Amino acid sequence: MSPIVKNNVLKKIEIWILNLLLDQAIYEKRIQPRITPSGLEQLWLGYSGKNTDTLELINKLLTIIYKVKNKNIEYVRIGVSEKNQRNIAIIIKNENETEINISPSFSHLSSGEIMLVALFVSILEEYDYINNTQAHDTSDISGIVLIDEIDLHLHIELQKEILPQLLNFFPKI
Repeated sequence: MSPIVKNNVLKKIEIWILNLLLDQAIYEKRIQPRITPSGLEQLWLGYSGKNTDTLELINKLLTIIYKVKNKNIEYVRIGVSEKNQRNIAIIIKNENETEINISPSFSHLSSGEIMLVALFVSILEEYDYINNTQAHDTSDISGIVLIDEIDLHLHIELQKEILPQLLNFFPKI
């Protein structure tokens, strides 16, 4: 297998995530029809499939990244910003609070956050492109990743706290 070299990946990742969300909405929606006294209704059962699993992995990855800064975060998830400027948004949910859109697009992230998201989401993206199989969790993904000059964009405290967690998130890489 030939090496994959990545530069300036943020826009490509945003397009890939938008495609995941669109494919999820079109192909992975689970609805069960049922007959009621008022007629035929559709019972929403959620989503299920490869795109849904990949989005869950991205959400887990984002949660790891943001929990280092804020221990009260319950979860972080991908969202879609408003119609007139369709981008990938980052939404957090703190314990006992409502969801908050903290970033209407990836370009609103700090340079360290951009570097972490780009690097680790790129691993998921490449796995998705190379393999037709579904990654149920990151232990399904294996390979070698070389990271050059990670210290340029990541504060030393984040390097100590977050990198070990992210490397454990991908145990076979």
